[in-house]
Amino acid sequence: MSVPRYFDIDSSDYMSNEAIEEFEWYPYNEDSNNVKGSTRYSIQTKNKNAMMRLSQARLEVKCKLVTDANPGAAPDAATKIAPINSAWHLFSNVRALLNNQEIYNSPYTGKEHLIRHLVHYDKDYAKTVGSQVVFYPDTATDNHQYSNANPIVGGFKALENSPQGNTAGTIFETGILKKTRSRKSNGADTIVEVFNNPDYNSGQVSRYKLFNKSGQIKEVTLWLPISEVIPFFADYDRLMTGVTFQLILNKNTTHTSYLFGNRNGEDIQINITDLKLWVPEIKPSKIIEPQILEKFLSSSRTITYRDVVGYKSPSYSAPGAGTKSWNVATTISKPLKAYVAFQFINRDQQYALNSGEFEMLFSTIGLRVNGQYLPNTKIDVNPDEATGSYDNGRILQEIHRAGGKDIDSDDSAIINHQNWAKIYPLVVFDLEDKAEGLFKNNLAHVVLEWTEHASKANSGAPPDPPLAGFGDYYVYMILETERGIKLDYTQSRLNVLFK
Repeated sequence: MSVPRYFDIDSSDYMSNEAIEEFEWYPYNEDSNNVKGSTRYSIQTKNKNAMMRLSQARLEVKCKLVTDANPGAAPDAATKIAPINSAWHLFSNVRALLNNQEIYNSPYTGKEHLIRHLVHYDKDYAKTVGSQVVFYPDTATDNHQYSNANPIVGGFKALENSPQGNTAGTIFETGILKKTRSRKSNGADTIVEVFNNPDYNSGQVSRYKLFNKSGQIKEVTLWLPISEVIPFFADYDRLMTGVTFQLILNKNTTHTSYLFGNRNGEDIQINITDLKLWVPEIKPSKIIEPQILEKFLSSSRTITYRDVVGYKSPSYSAPGAGTKSWNVATTISKPLKAYVAFQFINRDQQYALNSGEFEMLFSTIGLRVNGQYLPNTKIDVNPDEATGSYDNGRILQEIHRAGGKDIDSDDSAIINHQNWAKIYPLVVFDLEDKAEGLFKNNLAHVVLEWTEHASKANSGAPPDPPLAGFGDYYVYMILETERGIKLDYTQSRLNVLFK
C-alpha cells in the first residue's frame, strides 16, 4: 500500500549534502599585475591538483569611465554617456585554453554575447542579474541619427501627433512625457496630458545609472560568467583536475564602439583597474572521494558540445534594391544555429551612434548549406516603410524557438513584435533538426543571401567632417556548431584532444 509522504511524521524532506566537504571560490589575479597599464591581459589557474568547477568561473572586472586624454580623470558631469549593451564589448578578442589547447578564440566576443543572449535571455534575467554583465536591452532606437545621441535624462522634445496645443513636453526619467495646455472652460483651466515617451531608452538609462550616481562617476565591479561566451563550459558542467585554464583578453581600444551618448566634447573610455578570475574549487567528502579519484585516474571520455564561431562579412555599400550574398568560410563542424545581424559600419565609429543596435536592411533572406536552402523557402518580410509593418511572424517564431521561449507567447522574450524591426532585427536559422545527409564528412559550406531593403540608410546627417562609407554596412553571422573533444585522464593529468 502506498502511503502519502506527509504521514511520515518522524522525518523531513531535507537531505543533507554528504558529497561535498568544502566549496570555496579561489581568485586568480592577472599575470602581469599591471592591469591599469596594459591592454592585453592573461589570467591562469595555478593549482593543478584542485578539483575545479570551471563552468561556474566568473571574470571579475573593476572599471570606470574616464577621459581619453587623462585616464585618471572622470568626465565632466554634463557628459551623458554609458556603455552599450553587454560588458563583453570591453574586449576586442577573447581566447581560452585548457592545458594549452585552445577551446575558444573570437575577435567578436561582444557581438556574439549580445546577439545570442538577446535570443536566449528573458526579460526577468535582464531586469535582475543582467546588471552583472551590463545587460540592459535598449527600449528605443536611435534611428541611426546623430541627433538622438543623448536619450538619457532631461531635455525637451515635441510630441509627434499630439492632440491640440503646441507646448513642448518634458522627458522625465520615468519614460513618461507630460504636456500641459490651457483652454477656456468656465475660465482658464490647466489640463495635464500624459503620454508614453517612445524615445525614452530605459536600457540606456539603467546602464548610465550603473556607472554614475548623482552626476558622479563611480567604479563598477562586474561579474562575468565565462560559460556565457565559452560554450564548452555551458555544455560540460563537470569537475576537472590536472588542468591549467588560461584566459587571454585584449582590451577594446576603439572606445566609440562600446560607448554611446553625448560626450560633451570629450573623448571618453572605460578604464579597467583590476581583473580576477574566480574559480570554485571543491573538496569531495571522504565517502565520494575514492569514486572521483578512480574516474580521474583511469578514464577518457568523448564530449560533444556546442562551439561558437563569429564571422564578419566584407563591407557592403549603402542599401539599394539588389540581391547580395556572402560566402562564409567552410567549417569542419555540423552547424546547429546561425544568428544573423546587419549593422552600419559607422555605429562603431561614433559615440553618437549605438553599436548595440542593428538595422533592418533586407526584404528577403535565406541560407544555403551545402547547396540546399534551409529553410526550403526564403524568408520574405515585405517591409512597408510608410506604415512600418513587416511580415516578421515567421522570424519571431524561429527566434523564440531557438531561445527556448513559448512560441505561443512572446511575454518572456526580449525580442518581440514591438522592437524587432526598429532595434533588434535579428534572424535565426535553426539547422539542428535538418537532414544529416547534408553534412557529409562534417563539412558545411554556408552561403547567406538577401535582397536589400533601403530602410533608413542615411537618416540623419553625418558629423562634420563626414565619415567615409556613411551608410555602408557589415553582416555578422554567429554560428553554433557541433564539436567533439576527447578528455583523457592519465595519472590525474588531463589531456585535451579534438576529434
